[in-house]
Amino acid sequence: MNPIKKHPFAGLAVATVLVLSTAGVGRANAQCSDPGLKHAGTLYVAGSFNSNGNARPEILLPRGEVRLDQTFHQTAVRKEGGGSDSHSQLQVSQIPPGICIVASGTEFAIEKGWAVHSPALRVTDDDGERVLQRGFSMTLYCTVGSGIQDMGVGGCNAKVDVFYKPLATVAAVPQRKLHSTR
Repeated sequence: MNPIKKHPFAGLAVATVLVLSTAGVGRANAQCSDPGLKHAGTLYVAGSFNSNGNARPEILLPRGEVRLDQTFHQTAVRKEGGGSDSHSQLQVSQIPPGICIVASGTEFAIEKGWAVHSPALRVTDDDGERVLQRGFSMTLYCTVGSGIQDMGVGGCNAKVDVFYKPLATVAAVPQRKLHSTR
């Protein structure tokens, strides 16, 4: 017997998830609204009852996009949501310059929650003289809760959209030929 299908409020839970998942879009996009940012990809972890999600996924920035704008610093970050034991000590100053993150996760049930922490940027490939590619990782965690009442509430997830700001290069301005008057 599937407890979700038999529960009279199961449809309401799905509708609530849809509403909550779109409610934070404007706020989340405001964290990374700089027009020079490019989307690198998404980090993701999922969990279920008695098996919290806890992983450190990595995303590779595009090959060749290795010089990040060191003057760009994220100014605000959402690092946790929901209830239970999902808390984070992440400070915005820990996010590497040139990187911006937008974190979200499951938080529609009392015990569900998510958190992200420990961001890291590392060199993943070089030719001995120059960096060819970088990777960004961080720890993602989610919980469904551990009480008997949490058995039928479905899984949990945490995700982080990762953006990067490449260093702008100044294009060479073509020089005009000066015409002599002779």
